[in-house]
Amino acid sequence: MAEAERLFAQGVREINLIGQDTTCYGEDLGLRDGLPLLLERLARLETPSEKWIRFLYAYPNKVSGKLLDTIAAWPALVKYIDLPLQHSSARVLKRMRRGANGGVFLRLIERIRARIPGVAIRTSMIVGFPGETDADSRSCASLSKRRNSTGWASSPTPTRKPAPATTWTPKWTAGRSTIGDGGLWRSSEKSPGGETGP
Repeated sequence: MAEAERLFAQGVREINLIGQDTTCYGEDLGLRDGLPLLLERLARLETPSEKWIRFLYAYPNKVSGKLLDTIAAWPALVKYIDLPLQHSSARVLKRMRRGANGGVFLRLIERIRARIPGVAIRTSMIVGFPGETDADSRSCASLSKRRNSTGWASSPTPTRKPAPATTWTPKWTAGRSTIGDGGLWRSSEKSPGGETGP
């Protein structure tokens, strides 16, 4: 809080709170709804000029009603949510250890839009995850056509270690993702090797 006060006093107009999963803020301190509490405290700060506060990233399973209501209630809180869905296939999401599915995500997006008028929603998807089938890929394409989010990003499966997926095959072949007609799909050509992941 002290750092935010100092920055706003120096004329900073926007503060971005960034974390791998900012929606878990305060859980290590035993706080429930820690992020909404922090956002409200920041929004209440007196500043010499208009201010904006946003956070990145919102893990889909951690977006609470309290968080949405807090964003809606305070003009200083930017009406923007970066919601990395990663995929829409329940099978692929399970392999990613994320859970949920495209239907759950669409209902979440509807709930966000209902609670925060005018909200901008950005998401990202991983294409070519080891073991992804053409049906899984079509599931992502279908979600991308239905999502109506403000921004849409896709990328090949990252190969950083020690993620378990780095050892699974088939692996992504660069240049095989296509975005067009509001959809996302991948070539049916697969890398050599069989599926070895769980």
